[in-house]
Amino acid sequence: MPGFRRVALGEASRRLDGGIRFLSNLNPDHVELGPGSAVPGAQASLDVVRVVYNTPDGSRILLDQQRIPLDESGFRPINDAALENGDTLYGSSAQGVSVATWVDDDGYRMSLALRAAPDSLRKLIRRVR
Repeated sequence: MPGFRRVALGEASRRLDGGIRFLSNLNPDHVELGPGSAVPGAQASLDVVRVVYNTPDGSRILLDQQRIPLDESGFRPINDAALENGDTLYGSSAQGVSVATWVDDDGYRMSLALRAAPDSLRKLIRRVR
């Protein structure tokens, strides 16, 4: 994706100011770093770390993550009000790509995208660690 570049795990972890989330039992192909402004709904001022997985059918699984820092009041400001409620937002495109977006308990804004049915996406979300 334009604006993203491959990076080492150490650099990605430093940009997140925390550990990188992965899908358990899957080996990533590589990790990328890009601007938040390149990802719909992401905090534009924060970098996005993207873990890229290749699937047997030649498509990709993308696990985007940003760690939202606490503000002065101890609140994590997030651009999407639905995510503040702890909900997971689901969507899909006409091309068959399903996307889930959520914020985890540690303040990571997560987005998982793959070419699959929404049920497969829901199963994969449980494997994010």
